[in-house]
Amino acid sequence: MPPGLQLNHLTERDFITMLTFTLETITPSEAARILTEHDKLVKSGEIINRPRMPATWRKYQADLSNGRWYAETAEPLKFETLDQHLQGKNLIDGQNRLEACVRAGVNLEVYVARNVARRAFSYIDGGVPRNLATKLTIRGEELTPQQTTWLAAALKHLCRWDEANGKITNSPVTDQACIYLLESDPAIRKSLAKAQAVWEQRLIGVGAATFLHRIFSRHDPDLANRFIDVLSREIGLDDGDPFATLKRALILNKGSRRKIKQADVIAMSIKVWNAKRHGREIKKLTGGKKNAEMPVLEAVEPASASNSGDAAPEGGGLGATI
Repeated sequence: MPPGLQLNHLTERDFITMLTFTLETITPSEAARILTEHDKLVKSGEIINRPRMPATWRKYQADLSNGRWYAETAEPLKFETLDQHLQGKNLIDGQNRLEACVRAGVNLEVYVARNVARRAFSYIDGGVPRNLATKLTIRGEELTPQQTTWLAAALKHLCRWDEANGKITNSPVTDQACIYLLESDPAIRKSLAKAQAVWEQRLIGVGAATFLHRIFSRHDPDLANRFIDVLSREIGLDDGDPFATLKRALILNKGSRRKIKQADVIAMSIKVWNAKRHGREIKKLTGGKKNAEMPVLEAVEPASASNSGDAAPEGGGLGATI
C-alpha cells in the first residue's frame, strides 16, 4: 500500500477495483485445465474472447522450450476475480501464453493480475508493439534506422536457418531468440557492413544479402565477399559463372512485373553458391517453381575451404550438408 494511504480513506469502489499482481508458476496441466474451462464457456457464448493465434503461441513455445522465456516483463495473465484458484471463466488475457505452456510441456513463470474488469479486454493490446528493430535500437545498436531494420531482417532469416539446422523455413521466431543470436554470433554485424552495398542496385534485399553473407562466411569468407561484390557493382565474369547467372536473373526480376519471392531469391543464391564452390557452371536460373526442393549448403573437400578463422568446419551444424 502506498505510504500515507489509510484503509479508512478507501471507498467501497476502491476495494472493488483494486488489482493484485503476483509472480506465479503455472504447470502445463494447470494451463490445460484453464484453457479447457475457458474454451467451453466461449463455445457456449457465456463469455467472449478472441481465438488463439498460432503464430504467437508458437513463438512463446519456442522460447519456453529453449529456455529463453523471460518472466520479468511484468506483463501479466489477467483474471477477473480475486480467487487464488485460477479458473477459465475468469480468464481475460493470456490464452497464447497458456497454450505455449501446454505445447512446450514446460512450467510457465509469469505474473498474474487478479480483479481485472472484463471491460478491460477492449483496451488490451491497443498500443503500438515494439518490433525487433526498435528493440535493437533500445539495446544500443549504433546504426541508422534503416540499418537497424536490415539487421533485424537478417537476424530473423539467420535464426530460422540455425534453428532448422541449415534449412530455409518460414517458421516463426521470437525477438528474444534473435537477440540471443546476435549476442552469440556478433559477426552478423560485419556481414551487414559488407552487404549493405547491394542497396544501390536493388537486386536483393539488404536483410537477405546480410543473412546470405553470414552463412556463406561461415564456410568461405573470401568467396562470401565476392558474392556481395558481384551483386553490388559491375564486375566482368565469364558466361556460365554461377554468380553472373544469378545477377542476370535478378536484373530481369527487377524489371519484371511479376517478382520472384524473397525466399526463392535466397534459394537461388544458395544454389549458385554451391555451384561456385564446386566449380560447376550455371547458364540458366529460374525461381518460384512450385514444390521445388529447397537447397542446402553443400560440403566441399577441406582443401577447397578458406583457412580463415571465421570459417566453420564443413558439416559442423551451422549448415546442412549433402
